[in-house]
Amino acid sequence: MAHKRKPQEKIPEAWLMENEWPTPKSEGMPTTDAIQNGYINHAMIEIQANAMARLYLNTKAEGEVFAPELTAFSRQFKRVGFPNSKVKNVPRWYRRSLLRDARQRLDYAHHEQRLIGAEKSRIVSSPVLASRRYQRAKQMAYLENTEVFVVGADGEELAITCADIYKTPRKIFGKHYVRMKGLEKFSLEQSLIGYFLTLTLPPEWHPNPKNGNNSWEGASPGDGHRELQRKWRNWQVVFGKTMFVRVEEQHEDGTPHWHILVWIKPEDEALLLKKFAQHFGMPPAADIRKIDLSKGTGTSYLSKYVLATLGTGSAMHAETAELADAHRATWGGRMIQISDLKGSSTIWDELRRLKVDAQQWSSLTPIGKDLHACAVSNNYCNFLTILKSMSETGRTKILYEKDETGHKLIKGVRVDFIDISTREKKWGVRPKNG
Repeated sequence: MAHKRKPQEKIPEAWLMENEWPTPKSEGMPTTDAIQNGYINHAMIEIQANAMARLYLNTKAEGEVFAPELTAFSRQFKRVGFPNSKVKNVPRWYRRSLLRDARQRLDYAHHEQRLIGAEKSRIVSSPVLASRRYQRAKQMAYLENTEVFVVGADGEELAITCADIYKTPRKIFGKHYVRMKGLEKFSLEQSLIGYFLTLTLPPEWHPNPKNGNNSWEGASPGDGHRELQRKWRNWQVVFGKTMFVRVEEQHEDGTPHWHILVWIKPEDEALLLKKFAQHFGMPPAADIRKIDLSKGTGTSYLSKYVLATLGTGSAMHAETAELADAHRATWGGRMIQISDLKGSSTIWDELRRLKVDAQQWSSLTPIGKDLHACAVSNNYCNFLTILKSMSETGRTKILYEKDETGHKLIKGVRVDFIDISTREKKWGVRPKNG
């Protein structure tokens, strides 16, 4: 059964219009709520977040018991809660939490009125999309006007504008494709077979289905994502962990569904078919197809979903990607997940930071240099092959250190029992031309 969720504060139906929504204003407005006249007031969220952070931090500093119900922000504290001890920037935590809360309340109110779906707003409501566009514009402006810098041993300074190192959708797709293609080749060399799975939630999870009768029971898109996660984890407990690539998409009414490319041993085919049906149901709720390499590879088939999610294909892809991004910013969820060998992604990234002429590279063993060569040349298949042989004997490890506040940070990697520090330079952040 779907988990019923009702907002703690109703949104006036007069605000739920189907016309164009105004872009959030930058100036503050005289209201106690982050939602005003149907759109999200970012300036009010900023004011509330700073005030709530001061109340929370001042009470902690004085060693008193914090009583949020006695403050002017009792409703907000009740909805978003409190940061844990690992949070460094408390005002930012409250700003993000309040923004997510406002988006969820407004989006859910639109779901209750069937204003998201076919022939309506797609995937998310119009004010939530406007809010995300406003946020993205501010983020890009920050990147354009901020730089990272480091001072070398010779006193020379290197400064780079953050916008120049920003990971564009094309760069993100390139990295994912290299890993997906390499994982597929690695799996085939291990004599594994591929299956393409599609996981869709039952009708009661869909607030505004395109076909059939509406049997929605009040679950939010976030509830739907967590239900897919629960089913997938339960299936892995029974079947066993596998190597897979998973892409999340949304139906037009915002309900999430998954596309998964999974690699299994040939002798596990019968078990896969049996357990898959038991945990996820039969078509159309769930679909399972064996990859026929004579017609195309699993990576090629899955890539079209990655392209659509990132918006690196057609204009329609770009529109869908923007809506999917606003959906994730509101309800959570991961665009793509690649699961192969433990720590592979971090070890891959850290080794790519190491230059061939660096002193630490010279200390690597021959097999360590081979692993590094695979990483810098984008040969993910051979990278996994070498990493698998080394991981089985505990010869690789991700190294961490703690900063002055006790937070754990990546320091480097251990490759063939040789510790390599990949983050010796300490970069700073400052306003551009500051």
